[in-house]
Amino acid sequence: MDTNQTPPAPGEGRRYDGCADIAAAFGLFIVDMFVGAFALLMAVGATDYNIFEPDRNKNIDWTIPIVTLCVLAGLCWLSAWPLLRKRFFAGGWVQILFGAGLLLLWAAETMLP
Repeated sequence: MDTNQTPPAPGEGRRYDGCADIAAAFGLFIVDMFVGAFALLMAVGATDYNIFEPDRNKNIDWTIPIVTLCVLAGLCWLSAWPLLRKRFFAGGWVQILFGAGLLLLWAAETMLP
């Protein structure tokens, strides 16, 4: 074995096959959905929101759920970075799109009457 091997140039590293990329994308998407739904339900529960009240949006502070959505979007984007560095493009872009979807949900939530 030659111990003086030079590392590969950027972009010429190990390439993964498409099945590993799709499996990573699918697995992380499922994890994101469950973690996001659990965190959002816990945050909405902390606001004492009751869906059966006639005036359910009155006197509710939505700060905790909005911050939760923004933190989850940031975590999705941070988890996309190592995936894209390892050349898992489908997995990385699924994470980026999921984070963008969370921010769109935040934008829709702030526009509620």
